[in-house]
Amino acid sequence: MTRRRALALLGVVVLVLAFAFEANGASDVAKVDKVNWWSKRPAAQPTVGDTSFEVASGPDGNESVAAIRVLIFGSVTKATLVISEAANQTTSVSVPKLQACQTGQWTTLNTSPGPYASAPKPDCSKVVALTRDDKGNWTGDITPMLQGAFNERDVMVMPAEDKTLPIPPTFFVQFATARVEADGTPDVTTTTSRPATSAPVVATPSGRSSTPSGPVSSPSRVTTAPPTSAAPPPTTAPAKATAQPVPARIGGQPVNAAAKKKQWGKLTWILPLSAAIAVGWILIRKFLIERNLVAPT
Repeated sequence: MTRRRALALLGVVVLVLAFAFEANGASDVAKVDKVNWWSKRPAAQPTVGDTSFEVASGPDGNESVAAIRVLIFGSVTKATLVISEAANQTTSVSVPKLQACQTGQWTTLNTSPGPYASAPKPDCSKVVALTRDDKGNWTGDITPMLQGAFNERDVMVMPAEDKTLPIPPTFFVQFATARVEADGTPDVTTTTSRPATSAPVVATPSGRSSTPSGPVSSPSRVTTAPPTSAAPPPTTAPAKATAQPVPARIGGQPVNAAAKKKQWGKLTWILPLSAAIAVGWILIRKFLIERNLVAPT
């Protein structure tokens, strides 16, 4: 093998390792769990899928709004909301403009849409404008909404105010999927071992307690009277093992970060092993070529 081919093979190995590191290191620190939407638009139809929904606006204002529940598994440094339009859109009179706002927790619906009066109230003090590309994907930076010690945050997608029009715009847009592309550091769960169990406490016929160091033999005949004023011996409960995520999170349902597995986790040992085998093969072949045991190629 020539030096050029050896270097090319090493380059391929390095690229594969870099790809594996990126795939395994881009931890899934946040993901969309559920989407529901609420509507008062007369022709609104139920959507199929956990992350499908509709957003609509009419002459009287908002007609359909959606809430997206995002589960958080770590410290988020960058998060982008991506919602993709359903195929064959037949939308609107006006050009749609959408925004994302934060909201409080909401009760999951079995079927969307729910009645508009039951929709959660948005907090639009920090609005995130959503921008659309030519493929029908709407994106927005929601990093501040997902930061902090929380298990989950809720994001509303709703029509944005269009101040260029004398009345609210008229449109509806149906979305097939919603996801969050997030970077950050996943939570690390630590556990403490349970302390060793102490020796059993044995009650003697005299009413006292003792902790034997060896086998305990039962007396052949024991006559005891019921205790009158002797208090039961104190017992000490063993300390419970604790498992606290770092950082500790509040709000929503607790997330077991230890049970969550990273995508492609097996690549952390399969690809390094493959790289080691490839390098070893190169070195062995070089040794054989130097000893004239194998013809160079």
